Amino acid sequence: MTATEYVLTANCVVWVSIGMYVFWMSRKAAEIDRRISQLEVLQERGEGKV
Repeated sequence: MTATEYVLTANCVVWVSIGMYVFWMSRKAAEIDRRISQLEVLQERGEGKV
């Protein structure tokens, strides 16, 4: 492999990794949003601790 091929391969690996990280972060953010919604419902019912 030439130097250019190594650079292109590394570039692809970096961008795939960034994409996977962004996807993972969006899943975690959605999970946190769901949990906050659950806690708000519990608080409105008087069942939650705040």
